[in-house]
Amino acid sequence: MDPGYLKISRIPLKVFYDEDAVQSNIKLPSEQRNIDIIKGIYFRRLLQYIKNKNTKNINLWLNHHENKLKKHLGIMQEKLKEEEHDKYCKNLNYILDLVVQALKKFNDSNEFFRLSHEFDEKSKNILNSYKSLKCRRILKDFQDTNLYIKKIMYDLLDDIEYMLSDQYNPIRTQCLNMIKRIAYRWGILRHIYNTVSDKSIFTLDNNFTLYTISEKLQHLKCNKKPKPPKTVNVDEPKPVIELQSTVTDLLESTGSENGKELSGVEKPESLSFQLDINEDIHSQTDSQPKLDTTYAAASLAGISLFGTILYKVKYHYINEILCKIFLFYVNIMLI
Repeated sequence: MDPGYLKISRIPLKVFYDEDAVQSNIKLPSEQRNIDIIKGIYFRRLLQYIKNKNTKNINLWLNHHENKLKKHLGIMQEKLKEEEHDKYCKNLNYILDLVVQALKKFNDSNEFFRLSHEFDEKSKNILNSYKSLKCRRILKDFQDTNLYIKKIMYDLLDDIEYMLSDQYNPIRTQCLNMIKRIAYRWGILRHIYNTVSDKSIFTLDNNFTLYTISEKLQHLKCNKKPKPPKTVNVDEPKPVIELQSTVTDLLESTGSENGKELSGVEKPESLSFQLDINEDIHSQTDSQPKLDTTYAAASLAGISLFGTILYKVKYHYINEILCKIFLFYVNIMLI
């Protein structure tokens, strides 16, 4: 087993479903997709049932899934533009895969294997009936134990490229909030990279790597039209220290402007892994994270990062992530 596995337990749901993004009037592309899908299929409610080990409600959720997916697809069929279909379909498949992985992690019995198979068959048939979406249920990825990393990376790339494009022109406060949310996800991803020894899991299609994201991050600014990033040769893997310094070079500001603290900056202690994953209950914030409740509630249904990680996270590792995210954000170059 990779020694790094001992340092990481679970991925916070916040990387896919950030309450700040939910409340925001303007959302990044991946945020809007994830919110639509996670709310549409009531994914958080399933995670709550799994966390509470409530087998009866899990079965009820599965029984109601067919109707909820139909209702969701009916809404998306009207809402989505044709050019948005491919990315929506790809991410819907990812989240349906997460459902299957959550069920398998909760109960690996033959009964739950049957329920998972029925879930996939129903999803496949329903998707086929919404022909205008041109979305098929792809079953090849549900066994991919690195699916979380893949989705976080693609989400980040999509959002950063959107912020670097001509279509992006928010007001300053909105820009700061978007960068804050990107910084959170980047901090989680970089911590995983620095923890595990198998770096090959961070190389995706067309040599898309963590370094690709790092290069694009350097061009994120607020209140200034960004210049497109230079072409980067990513064939040669970059060492961790270089990857870190690349981001550090981006951090030139002291986190204040005109002698005043930036309103968009949060204190590190206010950043929390806590996330209420119940559809009907608002999240609560404690003064500091508690490993048995806070971090567990933030995780994806108790699914371990690579399917085999069952170890608890030590508090100082959580603190390390929070500090890194905070330092990344407050030092973003602002004009």
